[in-house]
Amino acid sequence: MRKLIIDNYEITKSLVEIIYDIKSKIVNKLSKIDVKSDNIGVTCPAHKQGQEENVSSYIYIGEDRNVEYGYFNCFTCHTQGPFYVFVAHCFEISNKDAKQWLIEHYGQKLQNIYIDLQPIELNAEKTSKFVSESILDTMQHYHPYMEKRKLSRDVCEKFKIRYDRATNSLVFPVWDDKGRLVMLTRRNVNTKHFNIPSNVEKPIYLFDKVKYKHYDYIIVTEAQIDALTAWSYGSPCVAMLGTGSDTQYDIINHSEISHWVTMFDNDEYGRKATETFNKRIRKDVLVTNIYIQGNKKDINDLTKEEFLNYLTKNNLKINIV
Repeated sequence: MRKLIIDNYEITKSLVEIIYDIKSKIVNKLSKIDVKSDNIGVTCPAHKQGQEENVSSYIYIGEDRNVEYGYFNCFTCHTQGPFYVFVAHCFEISNKDAKQWLIEHYGQKLQNIYIDLQPIELNAEKTSKFVSESILDTMQHYHPYMEKRKLSRDVCEKFKIRYDRATNSLVFPVWDDKGRLVMLTRRNVNTKHFNIPSNVEKPIYLFDKVKYKHYDYIIVTEAQIDALTAWSYGSPCVAMLGTGSDTQYDIINHSEISHWVTMFDNDEYGRKATETFNKRIRKDVLVTNIYIQGNKKDINDLTKEEFLNYLTKNNLKINIV
């Protein structure tokens, strides 16, 4: 059974027990806790003052070594990070203080283990930080959940989306702007738990597929599923994997793309992402802002007809990809 390790301390209590301990110490947060085999579903403590009605965030407690144990991810506000990030939002303290709280209450210092290592050759080539694409050959090419999420088979093959039986997840290869595979993100087909490795700086998803093409415009959104849906509907799209970082905006502003179309989520975070994009994009670039309306949250919620109507209403030609 896996254990949570923080700064050379093993957390001796299970994460489920810790979450119930936290719930007993705070008010108006964690109103729902739903324990499943690989995930703990909780009402998110990071938005709406922790007082949302439905479970929107998950904490991973499975055995897959490719997924960080205790990783916290909210599908609504996109807050994510190691378990101590969840604790920090529960108590409204810093991540550093949250780490210390966990160590003081549940930590047991690990003993130093000395291993007789072979001499290291100073001129030996450093281990690559990139992922070998051969790992994708070990995974299944199709799963019905792809179609359920409106992802066409052609697009799934084009961008090498796979199904990993071991984690019951769709696997999304993520390349950097130079076309190097830097990480695999995963979405569980049952719990919808989404995992992004925390030790890799986020590139712009699918940016390497559009930067040298001469499309009339490129759509930009938050989530990978939304970008892939746009491709399935016939328009090139990239995803920020969130609301955008300094590195991502540096890449965008040094690119030759001259027309961006924002289609961020239909919520507070999506509107803030649009405002940020408008402020941070260089001024000689054309930007068209499309705001998804009504009860539809994002591109993946739209039918193809609804998606194309948004484009035509904004005088955008349909890109054929």
